[in-house]
This record gives sequence, structure tokens and C-alpha cells, in this order.
Amino acid sequence: MQWGYYTTTKELEALVKEAKDKGFLKLWRYFLISDHLYYMFTAGGSPSEVHVYFSPYDSPMDAFVTAQGAILDFESRLRLYVNAANEPFLFYSGVGEENFTGIKVWSLTGLVDAIQKVDARLIEFHNQKGDFEKWARFSLRDEELAKRFEEVRLSGVQGEKLRYNLQEAAKTRSIELKKLVHTATRSF
Repeated sequence: MQWGYYTTTKELEALVKEAKDKGFLKLWRYFLISDHLYYMFTAGGSPSEVHVYFSPYDSPMDAFVTAQGAILDFESRLRLYVNAANEPFLFYSGVGEENFTGIKVWSLTGLVDAIQKVDARLIEFHNQKGDFEKWARFSLRDEELAKRFEEVRLSGVQGEKLRYNLQEAAKTRSIELKKLVHTATRSF
């Protein structure tokens, strides 16, 4: 199924998990267990008759449009809430695909959490290469956060102090952006 910015439910589910928000998780589960897929059924025959009988929609197309609108709205709100990136941040232990750790985050909210948990050597590796600021600049499209990450990199701190400074920069920016989103979407 293709929805909005993401091409798979797995990628959208990653954002839901990064949000760590009960409301988004509850809505996500509703989308996964809802009968809206049955109401879109168009193959005909006995199954179609059953789906049409129980469907609150006039046609499968109406069901599709309604479901698509709901999931796109959900995705848009989720992306704003977590400060979603265009591309995930991938944690490597060294240069080359063979050094990919399997850790991937899709949002600023996810990065805050990952920085807290990953090995300090991974953080130092990416910090030395300027990867955090590049990701903020090009994937998050957040020049302010990129500058903050650059300041941390240029400060020369390492180890747990580096972890703390990066996490504080990311967490502070995330809070600032959430306040902006809250103000912009207050009528919702």
C-alpha cells in the first residue's frame, strides 16, 4: 500500500514507534485492524455482496477516498510531531556498507532517543565526519539544528560529553519545533 511520503507501512510504523505517543499508536492500530480495506473490495461475487451490505459507503471508491484522506492526515500530523526527515539517519561503525549497525532513525525525535542508546564510538565516528549536521541540513531541512550540531563538532568534546551535547542540541530543537507545530495547528 502506498501512502503519502512513505512507500511502505513499515516505514510509517517506524515513525509511529519513534513518536512514543499513545494517541498515534492507538490510531495506527486502528488503521491496521479497520474494515476499510473490505469496503474497498471491487472484485465482485459473494464477498463483494457481503462487503457492500455492511459498508457505510456508497461505493468502494468512496471508501478508498475516505481511508486515503484519513491516513494522509494521520501521516502529516505524525511527521510534524516527530520532525520527520526525508531520509533516515543510518548509524555506521566505520566507512562502508559492511559497517552498517542496523540502527536507523527517521526523525529528530528518533535521533534524540538513538543518541542516548548507541555506543559512544558510533557517535564520535559520525560527529567527526559532520554527519549529524549534514543530516539536519539536507534531510531534516533544519539549518538551525545543523549549526548547533556543527558547534558541538567544532568544540572537540568526546565520549559522554559529546553524547550529552548532541542530545541536548537535538532535544532543545525538538521542543522548539513542537511548540511551533502546536501553535500552527492549534485549531485542530
